[in-house]
Amino acid sequence: MLPCTSCETLNLTDCRVLDRSSKCNHCLRASRPDCDVLGLTPALTASLRRQKEKLDAEEQEARATMLQAASKLTRVDTQRRNLSAKFRRIAAREERLIEDLEREEAQAASSASPSLVPSFDCTSASNWLDPNLPIDPSLDLQSAFGPLPGSTVGSPRSSPPLAVQGSSDGTPPASQGN
Repeated sequence: MLPCTSCETLNLTDCRVLDRSSKCNHCLRASRPDCDVLGLTPALTASLRRQKEKLDAEEQEARATMLQAASKLTRVDTQRRNLSAKFRRIAAREERLIEDLEREEAQAASSASPSLVPSFDCTSASNWLDPNLPIDPSLDLQSAFGPLPGSTVGSPRSSPPLAVQGSSDGTPPASQGN
């Protein structure tokens, strides 16, 4: 008698059927559900059919899941491309806006009227002082800068040196007690 599929796979040579059993001695000892030592029986055929149907159902479920995942991946990919395109459009718009503002500022600066930008001639001393401006009497320009060219006012006034109170070596005086 030929060994069952399990015994043949395991290279067992002493595969034999015991009395009143449909399984070989090794399949009985190992509690294997499917022993085909007697050939294809209706029970074995039904068991194999159930296993095939179960695998077919799992395959269909896996394919459905795979199709859903592929569909979701396609949707996410499309959304990502649309978002990138939107970002590029916004960035380009912002760049154009900045260029337009810079262009407007340059035009405004180049077309500024001469009356808004005063011209000043620094070559003659008479242009340095505007006779229409009020003069602050607390400013003593002659002591700081000397007499103005063409001025008939006397020599600059000298300020007395600051006196340092304390000892002759420059150390501060000792503080007075209360």
